[in-house]
Amino acid sequence: MNSHKKIIITGASGFLGSHLVERLKEDEQYEVYALSSKPEELENRLGGENIEYVYKDDLKAEMLKDSIVINCE
Repeated sequence: MNSHKKIIITGASGFLGSHLVERLKEDEQYEVYALSSKPEELENRLGGENIEYVYKDDLKAEMLKDSIVINCE
């Protein structure tokens, strides 16, 4: 997935964040990091091959490199 555009979505379990994840999972040109306080629950509900569900406090510096950050909190 290295050639894909990286997007980090904070608040991915909320109304706006979950709808955005739902939309982006359909477009495989994106590598999406969905940050949430409930990443396992969100992954079970939404799935997606190009989505990595991450606990909100586990954001890593390498995720931020060349990423677009969308704050939905």
